[in-house]
Amino acid sequence: MKVVPSIKCYLDISSAHCWFAFETLLRQNRVQNYELDFIPVHAASIMGTIGHKMPYYEKPLRDYNFYDIDVMSKYYGVEAKLPKNPLERLSNIGTFNAMRFVSLAKELESAKIELVWRCLFSRIWQEDKEIHEDIHFDEIVEKCGLSKSIMDVLKDEKWTFKLMENNKEAISQGCFGVPWIKAEVQNESESFFGADRIPLIRYASKLPAELRLRPFFLGAVMRESGNQPPAMLPAKGIYGKNDLQYTSKYWGVPLNQPSDFFNNIIKRSTVAPMRFLTALERKNPEKVPDMARAFWMRLWSRDLTIHDEASIKAAASEAGLSPQLAETLLKESNTTEIKELLKQRTDEAIESGAFGAPWIVIREPGKPDKTFFGSDRLPIICNELGVEFQGPLKSRL
Repeated sequence: MKVVPSIKCYLDISSAHCWFAFETLLRQNRVQNYELDFIPVHAASIMGTIGHKMPYYEKPLRDYNFYDIDVMSKYYGVEAKLPKNPLERLSNIGTFNAMRFVSLAKELESAKIELVWRCLFSRIWQEDKEIHEDIHFDEIVEKCGLSKSIMDVLKDEKWTFKLMENNKEAISQGCFGVPWIKAEVQNESESFFGADRIPLIRYASKLPAELRLRPFFLGAVMRESGNQPPAMLPAKGIYGKNDLQYTSKYWGVPLNQPSDFFNNIIKRSTVAPMRFLTALERKNPEKVPDMARAFWMRLWSRDLTIHDEASIKAAASEAGLSPQLAETLLKESNTTEIKELLKQRTDEAIESGAFGAPWIVIREPGKPDKTFFGSDRLPIICNELGVEFQGPLKSRL
């Protein structure tokens, strides 16, 4: 007997990315035949419980999130657009009542729940209409052909409790944002937030663009944008550790969690290796990919340090740099010129909206820059450049 995967997708209509996940999973389900369950949650309550901010509260994250909606809308073929007053609609008024309504409809009108989800998503993200008062839900009842008696029980606190139970269930699985997806096959489960992670270098020869790797200092980007390292939030730390395994297997990159993660990744500054890379980029930019890979392999594969002079020299040797060149670059790394150049690169990234790494900018003559955050954006980048995404290309490592 064929085992049918079970997929639970925790959604809040406050996120256009939840709509993209909703429509994509439904399309995929027509081919794959999942046991698919869309579960309403209240994202703001989840964020508050775990001590995490909604992306709308920090300007760099907000600007990128809103920009990304347009990019993802084109890619997924879901015609989403920003409401006129998104902060007022999504943060101040919120979606608590709407998600209570979905909890109610899911139990009493299960045959029409997909239509209810789609009507609510499109009401915010296409029609720019409010969705928090009874009069708004009356319109949804009419549009979806629901029983009018459903409104008589909406005030019952049962639906508040049900929504909070869904929140607790999501948090217990490590949820720190939406959409949160839990897949289970043969009693083995995996949780996912966001799309697959994709190394960009393998696609350098496939893209109609010149790839430039620019070192910057992530600590300053985090500080200036008001962001914080994912590992500082326990739920993200747990998710990141699991995701490292999935990513490593899928992309064929031998990633391993450092044994002293806090000291080597969070506490110890990477400014020395980033200055070294900056000096190398100025002198021999063609060698930057190999040098960056050597740093990553030491830190994320072999559990070695990269923060002191001896470690940097060892990594340089592994990257094929001569001892003389490594010594020259180390001396240049301590000059005011290189320190200022790294600061300039970092400031450029911040000015373009960066709040984390990797931060990717597509520049085309006569067109506005297009920015992307995260290693999960290569399918979107390929789509923007008119190139077919061909998967992990493991043989190109």
